[in-house]
Amino acid sequence: VVGIVPAWRHSAGQWTRGLQERSGPAGSAPASPRIRKVLVSAQIAAAIVLLTAAGLFARSFVALLRLDLGFDPNHVLTFHLAAPDTLTATREKHWALIDAALERTRGVPNIVAAGAIFQRPFEHGAIGFDTTVIVEGQPLDAESSSRNPILNWEAVTLDYFRTMDIRLLSGRNFEPSDNEKSPPVVIVSEALAGRLWPAQAAIGRRMLAYGAPGDLKQPVWQTVVGVVEN
Repeated sequence: VVGIVPAWRHSAGQWTRGLQERSGPAGSAPASPRIRKVLVSAQIAAAIVLLTAAGLFARSFVALLRLDLGFDPNHVLTFHLAAPDTLTATREKHWALIDAALERTRGVPNIVAAGAIFQRPFEHGAIGFDTTVIVEGQPLDAESSSRNPILNWEAVTLDYFRTMDIRLLSGRNFEPSDNEKSPPVVIVSEALAGRLWPAQAAIGRRMLAYGAPGDLKQPVWQTVVGVVEN
């Protein structure tokens, strides 16, 4: 679009000069060279800004394509499960519904694995819920939790990591024996393990985070049983 005007001026130059010669002293004067220089400079500046922005956008887009999400989204189908209150009135009914949904999903042809999570990645922009944490050995007070990093808390079923192709680096995955009747257990990422227990093994360590029953006066510690990739 910017090039149309100069092209038109160039092609129409002959008859434009003829009209100016016929019009005599009262004819229109050609545009000032200074104005043309200003316009050309403005066009070059705008073009440089646009090209720079386009280059940054392209580089950011390529970087996003190469970003390691921590899971493999290829061939993964996600959906939100909602149900009437009558089916989720109690904890037992709630888990029975999830187990039934997972069992039926695993029966679909070509399904490799099925798992559930609360909340699924990028469902609401974030990947889970923020929570504070206290590591065993620290004073059980708010000051201890403020010194530790804010965590991203998730609740998942047994096959979630396999479904999302998230590799287990050490320890074990969740097992059927990990239920409401057994001591609470957690799986942490490699990055979190390195921050909470630097240069130490995280397996067997205990922590207090979101979802732990009781209070700080009678803490129920959550034991780390596995470490997965970030």
